[in-house]
Amino acid sequence: YYCGERASSWSALQKSGGVIRTFLSGDAKVRAVQSPNAIGLSCSADDAESVRRLVEELHAHCGVWLSWALSAELLDDAAAATVAARDVAVRETLRDHEAAAGERFMGADVANRLSRAM
Repeated sequence: YYCGERASSWSALQKSGGVIRTFLSGDAKVRAVQSPNAIGLSCSADDAESVRRLVEELHAHCGVWLSWALSAELLDDAAAATVAARDVAVRETLRDHEAAAGERFMGADVANRLSRAM
């Protein structure tokens, strides 16, 4: 969960409009497995200032995440098993969704091969 300065900074970047665009999946299955903090921002690679702003924001965002990961306590075996089960369920949901999308765009043979590789 991001709050305070991090949330304000992401919000300002999203609202900057124009060259930095926000992506929100139209697919409910994708939105269901995304974190409440999932944000997809993009810009043209030719726009050096927008790329700089995105990279700067990503460095700060990842720095906060890494500080949380490094300071977190390890899970006990029962909690680790619960997290592992959730991870498997999320991966299966994404794999199934991507296989269906792949079939629409690349055909069944290519989609099945790529899906098995996930």
